[in-house]
Amino acid sequence: MLARERAEAANGPVPALRISFLKLVELMRPLWLVLALGDDLLEEWQKKALTERFQKQARGCLTPRKRARSCPRAVRQPIGKWPRLIRNQSWTGAVSFKVIK
Repeated sequence: MLARERAEAANGPVPALRISFLKLVELMRPLWLVLALGDDLLEEWQKKALTERFQKQARGCLTPRKRARSCPRAVRQPIGKWPRLIRNQSWTGAVSFKVIK
């Protein structure tokens, strides 16, 4: 249910993963409580209006964009003082190899 609300709140130019999961849960708890307690008191259009307002509020729970790396990583989790990969190596052309038994 949270994933669906997250995707609906992100409908537009913002990707769903930029909407904070923790902030979304904090927003949804009161909504769940209101909808659970007022299930027989609220009309269907009122429930829908509350949900739409919730989605507008959830669009404001964006996480900041990640900054680009200054250089490519040579290893995922460096163990010790390993040299940093400054320039990626790339080869083009035909590849030939020989299988030795």
